[in-house]
Amino acid sequence: RFVRAPSASSPCDEVVLAEPPHHEKLLDIAGRCFTRSRFHLDELITPEQADRIKREWLRNCLEGRRGLGELVALDAKEEPVGFLAVSANASARVVDLLAVAPEQQGRGIGHKLLSGFVSFSPRLPLRATTLLSNTAARHLYGSCGFRGLSPRTYVLHLHRGVQ
Repeated sequence: RFVRAPSASSPCDEVVLAEPPHHEKLLDIAGRCFTRSRFHLDELITPEQADRIKREWLRNCLEGRRGLGELVALDAKEEPVGFLAVSANASARVVDLLAVAPEQQGRGIGHKLLSGFVSFSPRLPLRATTLLSNTAARHLYGSCGFRGLSPRTYVLHLHRGVQ
């Protein structure tokens, strides 16, 4: 688990709030970019099922059944290349889901999304959770000012109807 204190930050021009025209591209990204999630690492869940879980997770966000909203990173053609879904608890804004299209990874897009997250939530602490084995995500959060918390915790989610 990671936390970042509230602070002022300048908005990123390439990060906007998700709009309906972005949804299909974002769902495509969600369905193919995760390889290190707990679902993808679970031997009882096929890669196709794990991809579908992430896609439906984002669909629930986009359709207002989960979270507060989604930030979208756009390329030069204003096409979505990544997203950050935001949720909240009583004391903080939370990174619910963060993804960058596989062909766009390593170009600073995750950093731009987290910078946008900071600028859209300047008054509340920010939190993020990732697997201990996801070193890329841990490095990204650390490079954006998030600090690791102890003790480590397990977060369980119930997903019904995985097929």
